[in-house]
Amino acid sequence: MTLWSHDTGDGPLSEIGWMVLPASQGRGPTRLAARTLLERARDEDRWGDVHAFPATGNAPSHRISRSLGFRFVAQRDTPFAGRMLRTKHWVVTPRTDLRAP
Repeated sequence: MTLWSHDTGDGPLSEIGWMVLPASQGRGPTRLAARTLLERARDEDRWGDVHAFPATGNAPSHRISRSLGFRFVAQRDTPFAGRMLRTKHWVVTPRTDLRAP
């Protein structure tokens, strides 16, 4: 789980990302960790809008995004690890959008 800022060519963008070991999938730690990180982003008022780009076929990550208050923006091609992935673009403003646990 990480939250970082990077330049997209159109300006800075804050992005959250996660990878989960198979043994932990579906057990809730990813959602809890993402929520904790977004709460900290909200409390520090440092990151502004936070974006996520899970692969289009990654249904568990889309469920996590929706459950935390992310809004779906669009599908897009996103560079990752030297290749292009088809992703869904999600965005949340922790200060105003973060849903209650």
